[in-house]
Amino acid sequence: MNKTENYQKWRFWPIICLAFFYPVNGALVNLAIPLYYFKRGTNIEIIGFLAAGVTMTYCFSPMLLNSISKKINRRRRVILGIVGVSLAQIVFYFSLEPIPFFIARLVEGFMAGFIWSNLQSSITDNAHHNHSKYLAKYNLSWNAGVLGGYLLGAIVLYFVDNLEIIFYIAPLLVVSNAFIILFFFQSYHYIFFVFLNILLSFLVDILLSLFHTLLSSLLLLPSLSLVPFTYSLFCSFILISFHILFSSFI
Repeated sequence: MNKTENYQKWRFWPIICLAFFYPVNGALVNLAIPLYYFKRGTNIEIIGFLAAGVTMTYCFSPMLLNSISKKINRRRRVILGIVGVSLAQIVFYFSLEPIPFFIARLVEGFMAGFIWSNLQSSITDNAHHNHSKYLAKYNLSWNAGVLGGYLLGAIVLYFVDNLEIIFYIAPLLVVSNAFIILFFFQSYHYIFFVFLNILLSFLVDILLSLFHTLLSSLLLLPSLSLVPFTYSLFCSFILISFHILFSSFI
């Protein structure tokens, strides 16, 4: 099977993108919730519900959505899930009050029921690849995403007093994933793929430049020897993760 036929049949890198960046998103939000709401003076019990909101609905949403999943194809299921999660997190830009935030978390957990089971099952859609190999890379990606999310959150919160910035950064990750899934996940047109691949590379360069500028602006304590080391460590982690997880699939 040549490269063109591979693109026409199946691509793995959109799966990796979602499996990596959605856990980064989740780690950022989970890190910020107790700190932000405790600082606001919210009751501990309420903070617990806010932190567990996604889990509450995700525990049973895959079972409830199973009947719906049988009526639509896998691509539409994943798109529906990531778009629903994106819409739920856009609420963060309008209000971080406990009640609307909790409702948004419940909706996110419910819509996530469309994502993970279908995303992992999509690995077996192509019979021409080693499923064990790709499943291992899939598992590596979401583990790296969790680690990267907590590392990014710790670095940002170390230099920024305003905890709300985490709630404004995190939704961008799922919105960008919605774009990737909408245009790339199980899309079989090679010419269209090449065009969007060039566009995606251009957007990634822009995002990395903006991200580099953001981190540079946060490093306002040159007297601390930990600052350049932490910055270099984080950038190395991101670049290595991108290289290992994405470069061989684009």
